[in-house]
Amino acid sequence: MKLFLTGATGYVGQHCLYYFLERGHQVYALTRSDQDFAHDDLNWINGSLEDPTSYREYLAEADVILHLAMEYGSDTGRRDIDRVAVETFIESGTYTLYTGNLYTSHQPGMIIKEESLPDGHYWWNDHESLILAADTPSAVIRLGFVYGGSGCYLWPGLSANDEGNIPYCGSQIHHWPFVHVNDVVRLYEMILTKQAEGIFHAVDDQPVIIGEVLKKVSELQGGTPFRVPHGTAKERLGGFADHMLKNILVTKERSEMIGWKPEHDSFIKSAEVAYKNYLQANTKEHV
Repeated sequence: MKLFLTGATGYVGQHCLYYFLERGHQVYALTRSDQDFAHDDLNWINGSLEDPTSYREYLAEADVILHLAMEYGSDTGRRDIDRVAVETFIESGTYTLYTGNLYTSHQPGMIIKEESLPDGHYWWNDHESLILAADTPSAVIRLGFVYGGSGCYLWPGLSANDEGNIPYCGSQIHHWPFVHVNDVVRLYEMILTKQAEGIFHAVDDQPVIIGEVLKKVSELQGGTPFRVPHGTAKERLGGFADHMLKNILVTKERSEMIGWKPEHDSFIKSAEVAYKNYLQANTKEHV
């Protein structure tokens, strides 16, 4: 399979890159800067999402497109850059797998199903609908809270402050969906290989209440969970504080129907190994 990949240097994208290469796929990876990593089946494409001329020719050569990149900055800037990329993918006619997430898909008091959300819910979801409504075959994966391997925002996001407290806001009885990064990359490959269409949720078998997450993180990192007002939490955690207020329950029947089952069924069971892997990876990066 020839794959055009965006976001290859990010957390999930890097795991996908290595996995696809190990599985014998050929990868065209978009990058803003020169990269040291090399592989016989890897072609780095210097360019940026907002400049389709830098990568359009490679879309036609690829069998599939996997869009994992996310631009940082203001929501308006991120939205506009992503919109340019989505429209370019649609114009190419190449099968596209778009990446969303379950935290921006949250609807208070409702279970998130593997279906499109109303226009205007959030720009990420609007782009899901745009790409699914096009004539170009396409699919969407909405990610739960990804952990494992070299990354995961959970560890720095819930690290102890100078007083030894781990600030959080919201209710400890709210649920969060998690998924291990290794299970995510397997689902990506499964959908891309089948060129399945529609929306798929990447979540493990057991949603975890925030109280259990805080307890486990405290055991592993040290520190004491300390509830603070939302505004205080947001000063430290940014948008992560908004997600703490959400109770997120989801379905994943369509993911199961194509044969996917997470090998890591619970964040709580896998957290200790995941944290050790995170520390090892980040220690190496800073040596």
